[in-house]
Amino acid sequence: MRQGFYSKKKSELKKLFYLQKINQLSQYSTDSAIIAWRNQLGENGLEIHLQYFGVSCNASALLQSVQFAEAVYKRTPPPKKNFTPTYQDFFNKKRCQVSS
Repeated sequence: MRQGFYSKKKSELKKLFYLQKINQLSQYSTDSAIIAWRNQLGENGLEIHLQYFGVSCNASALLQSVQFAEAVYKRTPPPKKNFTPTYQDFFNKKRCQVSS
């Protein structure tokens, strides 16, 4: 059952990354069919897919990047509990202790 949770989250992340790329490319397209699809309201337009992930179609490129990052963060599975620290983790912990 837990495996299904991770595969669903992974699938959503993949969709989200493709959607971000499609959104960026469609903003600079001069093809009238792509522009019409981007501006189309309803189930078949790009806006409904963006709204599903919490991204505003009319936002600036910077704000959309932030919204995409937030959507990725919300859909990223939590780290595994049996995490084994690496040498780099140990080094970072020591560096934080020295600087405080």
